[in-house]
Amino acid sequence: ALATAQEAVRYRRELTERNRDAFLPDLAGSMHNLATLQSELGQREAGLATAQEAVRYCRELTERNRDAFLPDLAMSLNNLATLQSEVGQREAGLATAQEAVRYRRELTERNRDAFLPDLAMSLHNLAPLQSEVEHREAGLATAQEAVRYYQELTGRNRDAFLPGLAASLNNLANLQSEVGQREAALATAQESVRYYQELTERNRDAFLPNLAGSLNTLANLQSEVGQQEAALATAQEAVRYRRELTERSRDAFLPHLTMSLNNLANLQSEVGQGEAALATAQEAAHYYQELTEGNRDAFLPDLAMSLGTLGLLNRSVQLNVEAANTLAEGLRLMLSYLPGHPFSPYRDLTRSLLVDYQRSVEEFGGKPDEALLSAAMRVLDS
Repeated sequence: ALATAQEAVRYRRELTERNRDAFLPDLAGSMHNLATLQSELGQREAGLATAQEAVRYCRELTERNRDAFLPDLAMSLNNLATLQSEVGQREAGLATAQEAVRYRRELTERNRDAFLPDLAMSLHNLAPLQSEVEHREAGLATAQEAVRYYQELTGRNRDAFLPGLAASLNNLANLQSEVGQREAALATAQESVRYYQELTERNRDAFLPNLAGSLNTLANLQSEVGQQEAALATAQEAVRYRRELTERSRDAFLPHLTMSLNNLANLQSEVGQGEAALATAQEAAHYYQELTEGNRDAFLPDLAMSLGTLGLLNRSVQLNVEAANTLAEGLRLMLSYLPGHPFSPYRDLTRSLLVDYQRSVEEFGGKPDEALLSAAMRVLDS
């Protein structure tokens, strides 16, 4: 499919060079399709560049004929926002997603039946981007609006819109959890999992990635409300599916497998499986190191987080020196990252790594790295 999409772009570039007015819309469409495929195959940087080019062409077309091409511009912006987020450009992704929503609101006001599905999709994409840059209440409201629209659409045509409803519910569950609505989040996540199980029974290849993601969300929420044994079983199921998916396409699914492994390690620790948790956390940290080498902006905070998990698990089995060294490594990574990404979640992670590092050093009677402590205080106080 990727080779076919690349070939289509080549031919349409050639045609556009001969007659720009006639063939630019086709080239823009082919670029949009190629960007989506590149992203699905894990080629995020290439996908981003392709999506940016598609947006440029759609802007040019919309300036010529707004009524005809505004839907295409909104679609290309929606795609670009997702790719910007995937490579760590969260603020740019938020601005792009907000622009896509504005245009789709305008289109929906003109023709609700035709454009409500597109507006619901853009709202679904916007909500987590708002949350990532600390606009949690706004993200929650956006996610709730997306769910309402997908419920309306599913009432009209279940087969067509149930996937959108399931995805929007998974999104909403995460955002409800972030603002402390844990019981509501758990119920929302369970509903999402039920729908994805139904969809996966119909088409395993298409929906297994989504089912795995919804199980990962559910496991976290079960843990938050004290259902540790249920959470462990759910997390193990998510890891099984994501291993299967990663064997099919490593570039596309390794980030998701790694996230699930990190979650599983925490849950294994919570139920007293210390040695198993340590092995799982080591695997997660190994994969995050691999991912960070490929895309530092996107994965460095995840690597630091996984090192924090690994450090605490080392400490739980009395490997205090290893714990301190691992936590120090995670702290150094965040100190290099935080100045360019001064968001509260990253500051909180950095502060947590600092505190855990100091405690680990104290537990084996060692001396902390004073230069590291001073650097941490400077960055956190800035």
